[in-house]
Amino acid sequence: MSEPVVSQGPIPPVVKRLWLPLPPGVAFRVFTDETARWWPLLTHAVFGEEAQACLMDPYEGGRFYEVHVDGQQQSEWGCV
Repeated sequence: MSEPVVSQGPIPPVVKRLWLPLPPGVAFRVFTDETARWWPLLTHAVFGEEAQACLMDPYEGGRFYEVHVDGQQQSEWGCV
């Protein structure tokens, strides 16, 4: 097994731009309220098979996080 990679400083933000045939408000709602429709939780989860959901708070500064099947544990991935 390889050693984990440890960051030596701030990690630059991930920026992705897409042009969608939707009004901005609708696109934002789908992106934040329906995260489970587009996030590949089965293959990209901190809790692995014990991940229940990934959620995003729909406001600036909101959390992007994962919830464990026990409903209590959470892993914050980033922020809006």
